[in-house]
Amino acid sequence: ADRRITETEAGVRIEDLAIEATLLEPQLFVLAPGATSDGTYNHPGEEFMFVLEGRVGVWLAEAEYYELGPGDALTYPSTLPHRFACLSASEARLLWVNTPPSF
Repeated sequence: ADRRITETEAGVRIEDLAIEATLLEPQLFVLAPGATSDGTYNHPGEEFMFVLEGRVGVWLAEAEYYELGPGDALTYPSTLPHRFACLSASEARLLWVNTPPSF
């Protein structure tokens, strides 16, 4: 009940899973069908994502592309320009961890 929730106009809901964490930022991302990161971004740190349900496309530096489904995980340096999109007809749910916290 204490989770901070952020919702974007692009169909992305982000739920903070550990309010007191200082070295990492675990979040639940819920992506509506067709939701995107609304462009490419980068920042200091490292990221880990684990797909709980649905399908997600992830682009890294426009040189690498990954299509992830339930049970798939991806780790990458946050300094690479990256973007994502929900590829499934229903919502996608991901456990996403940033270090250091960036949101």
